[in-house]
Amino acid sequence: MNDHDFFKLLPWRLVICPVFMALLLKPSEYVFAQMFDAGLHFNVASPQGKFKDNVDRNGYGISIEGLIKPSPLPIRLGIDFGFLQYGRERRSEHFSQTIQDVSVDVTTSNNIVTSNIFLRLQQDYGVLMPYIDGVLGLQYLYTETTIEDENHNDEPIASSKNIDDLTFCRGVGGGVMVPLHTFNKQYGGSRCSGSKLPVTLILDFKVRYMYGGKADYLTEGSIDRSGDEYTYNVSKSETDLLYFRLGLLIRL
Repeated sequence: MNDHDFFKLLPWRLVICPVFMALLLKPSEYVFAQMFDAGLHFNVASPQGKFKDNVDRNGYGISIEGLIKPSPLPIRLGIDFGFLQYGRERRSEHFSQTIQDVSVDVTTSNNIVTSNIFLRLQQDYGVLMPYIDGVLGLQYLYTETTIEDENHNDEPIASSKNIDDLTFCRGVGGGVMVPLHTFNKQYGGSRCSGSKLPVTLILDFKVRYMYGGKADYLTEGSIDRSGDEYTYNVSKSETDLLYFRLGLLIRL
């Protein structure tokens, strides 16, 4: 078969039809289609697997995310950053051995900072807009002790990380978005001649299972204090988490 015969057999309609439809689409409709999401979520995370054997309570925190839709396909690329606290202890101590008539609050917190990229397949219309995610990212686990005055009016007097570790993570998830209201923002000249850019407020609920790599970490109550000596009972395991997230987004 020569090149001429090969090109004759190509399914030209599959190539020409999408191009023709794109040409029919008004430039303003393409440029100002709703291509970007940004939102804030409240997170509840339940330890799973070996992580649950060492951490017997849920973590709570917040996350922010942004997504872009690079093509007319129902696919979005996203990035998110989150903070989660899975343990916290507070006690009152004398400021020092020589200044025992002044007390301070000493707080030890167990935290996780996350950074993820994800690919989302989503239905972009309807009263309910379901989606599924594939996620890759990093988890930074650290325990920090902070000294504050009893009224917590000023900046912390001192703080120090007791232990920290960084690990990779991956995960899958899914959720559903519910459009709450669409605002039409004017752009491109006067109100009479300009077009309107839709801005949609969306309620978002998602569940995500993250497979966390092995890490060294402390848990609530894992620092033994005996006089001036401290012993860290360090745990090491995979750090799997099951997330439940509820938030609000804007779609431009």
